[in-house]
Amino acid sequence: MKFTVIFLLSTLLSCVSPYKIHKLKPIGERSYWDWGRHYAISEVNNLELKIAYENNTWDELGFNIEVINKREDTVLVEPEIFFIEYLEVLSENSHGAIRKSIDPEKKITELEKQISRHKADEINTATRQLFEVVLEVASDVSESTQNKTDEEKIQKDIERQQNREWRDSENQQLKLQQMSLNQKRKYYDMTLLRKTSLPPNTKIFGKSNFILSKTAKFYRVYIPIEMDTMIFEFEQNILTP
Repeated sequence: MKFTVIFLLSTLLSCVSPYKIHKLKPIGERSYWDWGRHYAISEVNNLELKIAYENNTWDELGFNIEVINKREDTVLVEPEIFFIEYLEVLSENSHGAIRKSIDPEKKITELEKQISRHKADEINTATRQLFEVVLEVASDVSESTQNKTDEEKIQKDIERQQNREWRDSENQQLKLQQMSLNQKRKYYDMTLLRKTSLPPNTKIFGKSNFILSKTAKFYRVYIPIEMDTMIFEFEQNILTP
């Protein structure tokens, strides 16, 4: 039993390794650099697309994508139907596992749910704290008729102060969590490429995310828009911090 407890404690206290840095460079002749990002370019039927790898998190790859509509008709850009292929070897006949992009609308909806739950937590916390204060006041009124020693009075004051500090700390934590959620919501609004009807002679720019692979040496990114699909190939290099 003692060994089990020690093992569990050591597991909980063990350090988490930093995630590895994935560097992707486009493969192809049509490319250019812009502000440290290496863009690949493709154009099909007067629809031009530029894509550059941006960064990764623990489990996601982020790509900056720009779509330019040079057609006479409006086109529908749907990031949720983009997909990626993981490859060990890059050739015309090579194939690997395929995963769809991370749906930005689902990502935003999940965040909205978190914000809603947090709002409920704030209201419930405020209600509980008000009830606690009412009980403390009622207790003070009841105890005012009783003879208390100086030591008991001091102890009571200490308890009240501790309760106030705990409530202040709790409220501050809730505010910080709300700020974090709001900042994430703003970040999503400003950066994610979302479903858009793109009129003629206009362009749209944003970020699309995909599940990363820790073993793939190459990626193929497929960007279907209307009846056309543009394909981009990237070579992956993984760096250990």
